[in-house]
Amino acid sequence: MNIIYEDYAYSEDYKLWAETAKLNGGFYIDSQPLVYRRTVDTKISRNRRIEQLQTISKIKKEILNSLCNKYHETYPALTTLYNSYYELFEQKMIPENEIFSLFYSLFIKNKDRIRN
Repeated sequence: MNIIYEDYAYSEDYKLWAETAKLNGGFYIDSQPLVYRRTVDTKISRNRRIEQLQTISKIKKEILNSLCNKYHETYPALTTLYNSYYELFEQKMIPENEIFSLFYSLFIKNKDRIRN
């Protein structure tokens, strides 16, 4: 897998998870911690939180766009809905996180219907 992280500052791990999911990859999570970490005030997630959230938003938008394109033939209304909501977002009528929540809900509730 060849993932380029240049445009994903402070959210490279989130991009890795998204790309892996897009390729139908899976992860195994062990119940026992293998690494302990310490929390410090100099962490990227504290000092660069705004940039990190902006990049995560960009990745989520890419995921939605990819899913709408993938299922466009079967469910063209998804693309219409996506475009309409982003038009409302651009006009500052709806927050972006509500768009993500709506589409997350749509895909989760219909996962058996839209499965490959």
